[in-house]
Amino acid sequence: MLGKPVPLTEQIVKKYAPKVWLAKGETYNPSSVAFHLQNVKVYDGNRAFSSTPSTLPTCSVNCYMSSNQHLDEASDRLPFFSGERVTSSHQPPVYAVAKQITPTTTDIFYWMFYPYNRGKRVCIGVRILGSCVGGYSTFGHHVGDWEHMKIRLENGQPISIYVSAHDFGGEYYWDAASQTYNKPGDIVRTDGTHPVLYSAKGSHGLWSTPGTRTYKSIPINNKLQDETSAGTAWDTWKNVPFTMHRPDGGYTGSWTWLNFKGRWGNRKSGY
Repeated sequence: MLGKPVPLTEQIVKKYAPKVWLAKGETYNPSSVAFHLQNVKVYDGNRAFSSTPSTLPTCSVNCYMSSNQHLDEASDRLPFFSGERVTSSHQPPVYAVAKQITPTTTDIFYWMFYPYNRGKRVCIGVRILGSCVGGYSTFGHHVGDWEHMKIRLENGQPISIYVSAHDFGGEYYWDAASQTYNKPGDIVRTDGTHPVLYSAKGSHGLWSTPGTRTYKSIPINNKLQDETSAGTAWDTWKNVPFTMHRPDGGYTGSWTWLNFKGRWGNRKSGY
């Protein structure tokens, strides 16, 4: 028998918002969408214009944003890449979008935005006795970086979370006895009702524990790795605006930006 539907409230959204540990020494912090839009222009064909969260058009997949200041190389750094520092008095927003799956099942997506993703420096030559012979290259620099966590609730109670890292992720299932979310060989712990996650330094993929995570192997015996640590605590429930999912893309007002279908950063690969 189906349980009685539990209305989604701001209290529930805050209750399960994650605690995200930014890495020690992180210089590419999260920000609001408004902060990012102040530092980029939107390009639609030959037309370029400034925008705000409430005026950003739906556009198309061919639209993109480009930094107001020119980037000569992918490794260039602009002041706004630093984002907004997380402090006891300032928490950049995490954007919650709730989707009703059945009358009793709800998914809540917690979206986190960073103005910049710093890529990985890897040896593209050959390693001999620990040294790189043949030079280094960097993979993955880009302007505009979204990461997210999703929680599934049944009658207002947690069932599972999905944790994203770059273009992949993993599902963890709630265990009431241990008050943790689990998948084979991995555990997400909680701080009260809040899942505790770790954001990779520079690239912001979300992981369950501090440490080094290899997420991709590349030719010539190299790896792409994320480094996580408990640097600055981002208590996302302190600033988590939320809205209901609109399948027709009909977001309005301060949520109009969710209709945007284009790229959130510079068009050229690596920029």
